[in-house]
This record gives sequence, C-alpha cells and structure tokens, in this order.
Amino acid sequence: MGVFSSVLGLTLSAAEGAPAGVLASIGVLGGLFRTKEVQKVLACLASEEESLQQTVGPEVLFGYRLAKRHVRDAIVAQSAEITDKVRTEAASPRGMLYKTVKEVCEADLGSGAMHSSRGELSLHGKALLALCARACKELEIEGLRTRDTTFREMERLRMEISRAG
Repeated sequence: MGVFSSVLGLTLSAAEGAPAGVLASIGVLGGLFRTKEVQKVLACLASEEESLQQTVGPEVLFGYRLAKRHVRDAIVAQSAEITDKVRTEAASPRGMLYKTVKEVCEADLGSGAMHSSRGELSLHGKALLALCARACKELEIEGLRTRDTTFREMERLRMEISRAG
C-alpha cells in the first residue's frame, strides 16, 4: 500500500501501520535522549583521536580509527550501564570510553574476523591489538584495572587470538 504519513522523518505505511524506517531512525532519535554522562563519553570519543595523534604511533591511531564507529555504537547501546557507573561508581567518562574500547577490541579480535590466517592477525587486527593494549593501560591510569588484571586479560586475549582465524 502507499505511504500514509510522515512524522519526524518516519514514514508510516498504511498497510502495516508501523514506522517503515524505525531502525534507520533510531540513531538519529537516540541522540535526543542521551544522558549527560553518555554525552560526555561520546565527547571523549570525539576528542581522543586528536590526543592520540600527538601521543602514540600510527598503529594505535589506525586501530582507533577502525574501532571508532563500533565503539560509538557500543556506547549508545550500553548507555544505561555507562550512566549508572559514572553516577554511582564515580567512573570518569574517559575511563568508560576506554572500557568500551577494550570490550570492542576484544570482541573483534576474538571473533577471527581480524585474522589473516589461523592464529595470525591481519594488519587491522594488529592495530586493534595495539589499541586494546593502550586501552588497558588507560584503564590502569584511571584506576579501573590493576596491572595484574590487565596482564591476565591480555594473556587470555592472546590465547583467544591464537585459536581463532
């Protein structure tokens, strides 16, 4: 059937009576209802690339650019958890950014999608691994991880990488 109505950029179909572009519009509308804590984490995401350009090598910067969109999506998806941790556990927005960066990198690296062959990371995978190591270091600085925990998590990740691909 034809188009029934268009409200706030959402096209309603007369046949289904439901928004036809809901999934495409969630990102746009989701920005209207973010908490200030999530907005601060997203602001850190935007500003961190500039900081990294001045302080790290090209491999970490490349990994950051690869992961940035996925990290943004993860921040939005985990907005309730992030808001809660910033409010109740006094986690900094930067700390929450790097926690999310680490989670995204671990998921991508453990999936095998960043491998050139079994147990061997591609150039993209190596960049994400360098970024993950940097995220762990930043989490230590922020007080969200101990050095021992970081070591164990990186060893576990290296084992996952060696099995995947």
